[in-house]
Amino acid sequence: MAKSMRSKRKRKMRAIKRNKLDVKLTEKMKIKSNMIKDQEVASLVNLTTTLDENNGQCKDNNETAVTVVNVEMDDTTKCKKVYNKKTLRDEHGQYPVWMNKRKIVKNKLKNKKIKRIKRLKS
Repeated sequence: MAKSMRSKRKRKMRAIKRNKLDVKLTEKMKIKSNMIKDQEVASLVNLTTTLDENNGQCKDNNETAVTVVNVEMDDTTKCKKVYNKKTLRDEHGQYPVWMNKRKIVKNKLKNKKIKRIKRLKS
């Protein structure tokens, strides 16, 4: 369908732009990852030096630093969301990302209709 010269040119320009942005994005990601590694190492070094000064006993501020590191490591493992088969919502009441607005509206209307019928029956 889209075989015109204009569409071919636009596709070509988008491909060139994508290549340029990929290079910039990879550089940014490398910088960010190095910064995160440096921060983790600095926090661990700070923690060990304070432990040595206190003869191996932790204070409250050092314990919170340790728990933050553990939480960051736990956040990297993501769990799969569970959706209700009837309402198609998760435990927080959110619809799936792949579901478009029209389907969400239709599903809401269907759920209201089912609730109304159940209320009338009882």
